[in-house]
Amino acid sequence: MAEGTVVENVHTGDSADGPAWSPVIAFTDNAGNRVEFTPVAQGSGLTLATGSTVEVIYLPDAPQRAQVNTWSHLLFPGLVACVGGVGFLVFVAFLILPALSR
Repeated sequence: MAEGTVVENVHTGDSADGPAWSPVIAFTDNAGNRVEFTPVAQGSGLTLATGSTVEVIYLPDAPQRAQVNTWSHLLFPGLVACVGGVGFLVFVAFLILPALSR
């Protein structure tokens, strides 16, 4: 684990809700190297203010794949995948069930 600082927020696109921004977080790994990364989990509820301090978790052999150590940043990608998977299964069930009842 390390302490990281949000060094900037970069514009990543526009949507109907307005512009999308992603934080860039910098930290120093165990080897003393400065590492910058953008979290995988992004969205309106996952914004981080420039200059704020966050706890960062990473594997020593892959510090560039770091993650912000908050429940929302750690769970959001998995929850999105689960909801998408359930939606896909429901879609497939609606395609297959009428064919089986014939």
